[in-house]
Amino acid sequence: MAKLLIESAVTSEVLEVDPGRTLFRTLLDQQIPPESVVVRRESEVVSDAHVVEADGAYEVMPVEPYDLGQIRKMYAQWQGNASDRYTKRHLEFEADGSVSGTVEGFDAAGLESYVERTIDETISQYDLLASDSTVLLGLSGELDSVALLYALEQVLDDTRIVTATIEEPWAVTESGLEAAVTHTGKLDIQHHTVTLNQIRERYGFDGNPRNLIPEIRESEYGFLYEDVLAHVHRNMLEQVAEEHGLDRIAMGSHASELVPNILLTRILNPEEASHSGVPRHVLGDIQYVHPACYVTKRELYLYYLSKVGGEPTSTAPDTWEDAPGLDKFRQYVADMLRSYWPGIEYWIIDSAWSEPETGVETVACSNCGKLKEASHVDSASKMCDVCHILFDLGMAS
Repeated sequence: MAKLLIESAVTSEVLEVDPGRTLFRTLLDQQIPPESVVVRRESEVVSDAHVVEADGAYEVMPVEPYDLGQIRKMYAQWQGNASDRYTKRHLEFEADGSVSGTVEGFDAAGLESYVERTIDETISQYDLLASDSTVLLGLSGELDSVALLYALEQVLDDTRIVTATIEEPWAVTESGLEAAVTHTGKLDIQHHTVTLNQIRERYGFDGNPRNLIPEIRESEYGFLYEDVLAHVHRNMLEQVAEEHGLDRIAMGSHASELVPNILLTRILNPEEASHSGVPRHVLGDIQYVHPACYVTKRELYLYYLSKVGGEPTSTAPDTWEDAPGLDKFRQYVADMLRSYWPGIEYWIIDSAWSEPETGVETVACSNCGKLKEASHVDSASKMCDVCHILFDLGMAS
């Protein structure tokens, strides 16, 4: 074994650690940020890339003005019960600035209740769904939206649910539509399928719409393909809503997706950071709502396993070689952030929330009809950004 000797004005501790790993990994394992300390071996400063030696003694000097020992003890108290199916941790800050943490363990039934209660409270707090109304749920057939479907079916007493699924032959798995039909049939919920022909007509595609996403991914606009995909989804859902006289569209967005999106917006578009559109966004006569915004992906997965049974349909992740860059990395960083600061999703989502403005001018794209705020549509062509891409690539006319 090796030893880490932590010494400061407020902390004095000796930790036994396994040799053979870098100091960087060793410090993280002990809840010590490598950026917060300077480490010496035999009085010489060593890099955190140094591999810990057997029987080595390392002096760890904190350089930050916080009590590293007490913070480590706080984390140690959050271990929870190993027999629980799921451990929910939450870091809380009091009015006087003090910090405390809570730990709650759930069995399968308890996890179901927690997810449904969180969604129900979010609906109530932000007035997401009106009584005696109908909501359109965008149902991909994959984990997030199917779990939300079952949760809404449990918590909504006087709000009717209808669903719509977009035909997506370009998806890694084509079983989403099949799963959507299966689950809505099981729950006796009305379901609509948006076909490729409907997408072609809406956007005026030239050629086979099956090639839409693959061609964009191979173009100079490849880094925007997920934005294009989201645009197609929302546009076609708005069309279904319009055809059936509906004004609320529910999405399966969750905290694991929303936190990195909001953080990136704060970096790239800080002027938009105070109105993320979550949990509710008004666009003309349509309101988008996100009932699962405070539920994490892992919680939805465990809810699905318990409530529905079996493994959910899900899209395989892109390999780093195929999709390197900020989009995937920000999700990883956000997951790490939530692991160290459990409950930060409430702070981040709430900080980006403001009551939707009324009377904001909206314009329908002159090509695809997608509603956008007037400031986001080209004033000359009246076309949205996505249609500009399609025309530039010769995919629409």
